[in-house]
Amino acid sequence: MSNFFVKQKIGKNIYIYEVTSHWDAKNKTTKQKRKYIGKLTDSGEIVTPKKSVYPVSASYFGATYLFEELSKKIGLYDLLNKIFPDKAEIILSLAIFFAIERKDINDYLDYTKHTHTTFKCNLINFNDIISLFKDLTDAQTQRSNFLKLWQEKQIQSDKSLYIDIKRYLDKSTYKKQFYKTDKDLLFTYRMGLVLNKDTSLPLSYCIYPNRLIDANDIKKFTSEYVTNQPKIFFLDSDFSNISDIVLLNYFNIKFMLPYSENVNLESGLLKRALKYNSKISDHNGINYFFADKILYFYNTKLKFYLFFNEKEKLSEADNFIRILSELESLIKLKTFNDTNDVKMFMNAKLKNSSKYYEISVVNKKAILKKKKWVISHKLNNITKVSLISNNTDLGEDEILLIHKIKHNVEGFFNLTIMDTGKYSLFVKPRQIFEGELFIQFISLILFSTFETTLKTHELLKEYTIEQILNELKNLKMISLSNNKNILSEKNKLHKDLFKIFDLKDSE
Repeated sequence: MSNFFVKQKIGKNIYIYEVTSHWDAKNKTTKQKRKYIGKLTDSGEIVTPKKSVYPVSASYFGATYLFEELSKKIGLYDLLNKIFPDKAEIILSLAIFFAIERKDINDYLDYTKHTHTTFKCNLINFNDIISLFKDLTDAQTQRSNFLKLWQEKQIQSDKSLYIDIKRYLDKSTYKKQFYKTDKDLLFTYRMGLVLNKDTSLPLSYCIYPNRLIDANDIKKFTSEYVTNQPKIFFLDSDFSNISDIVLLNYFNIKFMLPYSENVNLESGLLKRALKYNSKISDHNGINYFFADKILYFYNTKLKFYLFFNEKEKLSEADNFIRILSELESLIKLKTFNDTNDVKMFMNAKLKNSSKYYEISVVNKKAILKKKKWVISHKLNNITKVSLISNNTDLGEDEILLIHKIKHNVEGFFNLTIMDTGKYSLFVKPRQIFEGELFIQFISLILFSTFETTLKTHELLKEYTIEQILNELKNLKMISLSNNKNILSEKNKLHKDLFKIFDLKDSE
C-alpha cells in the first residue's frame, strides 16, 4: 500500500487529492482510493474545507430547565444551598424528577442519562440514592431550620390549612423472608402538613412519632412547627370521638373531619339533612348536590355537610366495576399458596380490594366470590362526602376546595418515591423515609408553584398539567459535533411558558 498526492485542475481551480493504492488480490490488480484534501491557492497554500457540524444527541430539557429556574426565582435554591451546601442541587434534582415524572426513584438514574440539566448531581448508582435519603433522615436539625426559614420567607396569611396525612407501607412490597423476620419493616407513619389554602403552597410539616395521635398532638404541632395557627384543620376520621372533638373545640382549633358512625350523632341525620336542607350547588361549572345541618354534640356546636355529584358518581362506579373485573382476570392467571397470598396480591394491586370477596384457594388457584352487599355499599358511597366541622361559617365552595386540596396532596404523598422492594438487605424503611418525605415536600413546593402560575395565566383552561409537561419535554437540547448546544425550535406554548416564567434560552 502506498500514498501520494495529485493535483487536478477543474475550471480555473486546482484541487489536491490524496491517493491510496492497494493490491486487490481477488482481481489481481492495483486499485486506488482518492480523498479530497483541499484547494490550491495562487500562493501555494492548501485551503481545507470546513468540517460540517451535525447533531450528536438530543436530551430532554424544557421541563427540567423550567423547574430549575423556578427553584431559583422563589428562593428555594438559595435556602437549600444555605442549609445543605453540598446537597442542594442533588435534592432539587430528585425533587424536580418526582414533580415532572411522578415515577419511582429507581427510574431517576435512567432519567438523568436522557436529560440536560444545569445542576450538578453526583448520584452514580442506587446505593448513592439510599445514602442521600439516610443522610437527610439523620439531618433532623437542618430540616427543622429549613422549615423555619421557609415559613419566614412566605407572606404570612390567615388562610393556612392543616392536612392530616397517613401513609401505609404495604408489606406486599417486601419479600416474604423480610417481613416475617423483621418487624421494623412494617409501619405506618402519620404526618401533618400546613399549606396556603389559596395557592396550595406547602409551608411546613411534621412527622408524628406515633401512628395514633389526638387533640393534644395537634395543639403541640401548632406551637412548635407553624408561625400562625391554620384557619382550618382537616383531620382524619380517627378524631371522630367524644374526647378529641371536645378538646379540639376547647383549644379553639377549627376542624373538619369525615363523618363517622363512631361519633354517635343523632340518628337519621343524613335523611333529615337531605330532606330539609338540600340544594344544587354550582362549583367551577360542576353541579353538586349539597346539604348541611347544624347540630350539637356534648355542648359543642357542629355543622354537618353532605355533597356529591351524580354524574361523577356514575362514572366512578363504572370505573370501579371495570377495575374489579380486570383484577379478577389477572388473578385467574396466577397461582397462590393460600388465601393470605391472594389477599396480599389483591391489596397490592388495588387497596383493600380483598374485602369485596370471599376468597378460597383450590389447587393453587384462587376462587373469588363477590360480597354483593359490600360492593353495593361501596358503589352507593362513591363520590359522596360527608363531613362535620365546628366552623359553622364554612360555605360549600370553600369546603369543596379544601376537600380537593386534601385529595390532591394525599395523592402526591401516597405515591411512594422509592420501591421498597428494591432496597438492599441491610436498609430498613425507617432509616430513610424521613429523607424521602423531605424530598417530596420540596417537590410539592415546586409543583404547587408551577400549578398556581399556570392557573394565574389561565393556561389550564386550554391544557392539562400533563399536556403542558409533555410539551415541555419535547423541547430538547441538541448537542452538536463541535461541542456546542442548541435548543430545538420552540412552539407557541413553549414561547408562552418562557415568557410567563421569565426564562432565557440556555446552553
